Amino acid sequence: MTQSRVLLVHEEDQAGGALEAVMEAAPSVVTTSDIDAASDWLTTTEFDCVAATTTKPTRAMLTLLEQAAEEQPQAVTLLHARTLPDGIADQAAKRGITDVLAADSGYETLTRTIEQATAQPGAIGPSEDPQAVADPGEHTPTAEQIVQAVEQAPLGVTMLNPTLPEAPIVYLNDAYEELSGYSEDELLGHSLQVLQGPRTDPESVAALKEGIENTDTTSVEMRNYRSDGSQFWNRIMVAPVYDDGEVTHLVGFQEDITARREAEERARRRAASLDTERRALDRAHERFVAVLDAVTTVLADAPTREVVLSDVRVALDGIEPYVGGWAAYVDHDRGDPLARVVDGRSPATTDISLRLDTNGPVATAYQTGTVTTARPADVAADPITPEAFDATTLIVVPLVYREAVQGLLGIYVDHLEVVLDRETTVLSGIGTVLGQGLSAYRIQQALHADVVLELEFALSDPSLRHRQLAAAVGGVVTHNRFDTHLEEADRLHIDVDQPGADITQAVTDLEFVESVTAVTDRGDRAIVSMTVDRLPIVEQLAAAGLSLKSIEATEGEVTLQGRTPITTDVRSVVDALEAVFDTVELRSQREKRGMEHDPGEFVATVTESLTDRQLAALEAAYEAGYFEWPRPVEGSELAESMGITRQTFHQHLRAAEQKLFDAFFDP
Repeated sequence: MTQSRVLLVHEEDQAGGALEAVMEAAPSVVTTSDIDAASDWLTTTEFDCVAATTTKPTRAMLTLLEQAAEEQPQAVTLLHARTLPDGIADQAAKRGITDVLAADSGYETLTRTIEQATAQPGAIGPSEDPQAVADPGEHTPTAEQIVQAVEQAPLGVTMLNPTLPEAPIVYLNDAYEELSGYSEDELLGHSLQVLQGPRTDPESVAALKEGIENTDTTSVEMRNYRSDGSQFWNRIMVAPVYDDGEVTHLVGFQEDITARREAEERARRRAASLDTERRALDRAHERFVAVLDAVTTVLADAPTREVVLSDVRVALDGIEPYVGGWAAYVDHDRGDPLARVVDGRSPATTDISLRLDTNGPVATAYQTGTVTTARPADVAADPITPEAFDATTLIVVPLVYREAVQGLLGIYVDHLEVVLDRETTVLSGIGTVLGQGLSAYRIQQALHADVVLELEFALSDPSLRHRQLAAAVGGVVTHNRFDTHLEEADRLHIDVDQPGADITQAVTDLEFVESVTAVTDRGDRAIVSMTVDRLPIVEQLAAAGLSLKSIEATEGEVTLQGRTPITTDVRSVVDALEAVFDTVELRSQREKRGMEHDPGEFVATVTESLTDRQLAALEAAYEAGYFEWPRPVEGSELAESMGITRQTFHQHLRAAEQKLFDAFFDP
């Protein structure tokens, strides 16, 4: 590290007296009134003493001295104050600060303490130095050697003649030529003003000019310009040179301190940036507390989902800098879900629907489940553009529960400061709280109304037997009944749209088909009844928590619909199906009122009472529409499809009907 002796941190109005006192006590001093700049100095420079002088100790100064004590244990740390509150010495000691000094008018105490702190350990006086030269006068440098030392000095050195107008430069060394970029011939006869330019501080210029005119020792820091126009920070110190008590010249020392000044400016900007962010975070925290309080109150009091959304939207209107918004719930009772706005500050946003299959910010928030921000140009739908609310930005907050978006909250702000990562994280958390609340309302209402979830999936697994059936018969296969079983075999009834030529043979050739019990062929539509060894898809869907409603199959794909309780986690159903089938796509989810009636014990009782032939005749007649009027098929056709006579078919059918009626009317 660069070696420097004392770091003095002072209040701005203390700079003069404190600086003079410390400079008397130490050979090298860095001074600043910026706490953050001082902190940066501690990380780059090693000090023997760090002193803070103030009217009254502040937490920031104590923290700085504590940092110095931790990072530079070799340094003496001093707190110098005009007013010392009770207990300040104990606080300083706990922070590792060396000493606390009560201020006096002339800084004598501070000066004396710094002198002691910067004295080299074990220093000896001249009379006690065993290595002292016996006759130092014999080694005194010649005038020529002194001139050579000045010319080769690493600092810029100039001599000014104060008896001439503007005190021109009458001598300069090589370092000053290098510092300024000008040659000796270009500089001689000109004043120090030759390096000044448009951005040079007038106050520093005036202070330097006054010092030169009065032939006083003066030190300033100012922005100067080199010969090529480049700027640098120049520390200038001028002092009088006496001859027989008269000032004959002024000697000037110039040092390029650009690196230090730029470091201080970076520290100042960083401090300002941190202060701005702190204030923004404080405001964000206040908003978070206000929003959370509003949401908690609403969830505790609101009776319905719509009231929850409306009350939250109204509550947000009263929190700065939010300038309005809208609230919407997601309508899943469609193939393409919509966000239906139930409340908005602007009348134009009330009772509208927002599409969720587009690329806009609302759709993006729905599709990704993350908070999204947008400017006016990003919002194509006029009713929700920020301009309609005199705002600059729209924030869309998805209300999420178990990865399902229950609703959306649109919040408008009139400036971008609030759209910070931390704020979007907070809003995302609020969205989760509201999503859980909305889900609870939806489930509660659904349970009271006997509502279920109806899910539609597309499967392309080639092992699916319905795909094989569709390929065999050359048409679209529809399967709607899943409640008939015959001992170890499953009885299957399918509708075939646009079947191929020999449908009976095509089905019989399938490995899993045990027998074809009836075929009703109407040309463009056929009804086929068969027994199969088993239908694993029914068991697999039941294991996933899905009650099968219908299956439609083509040669390339199977589309199925099933129902599940409203409390079911849809993601878990999808995961269960993906564990069994290839390429599972959830195409839609809808809320439906009323779970289909479960025939339960009644069906079991009737089925047990029927013979196989009676059950086959009853199923064939039902599937073929025999009980409709006018009848699309005759009994003789059904008998032929079952391979029995018309009379036998009617005997079986009448016996089955009688047992069905007996079970219903005389259980």
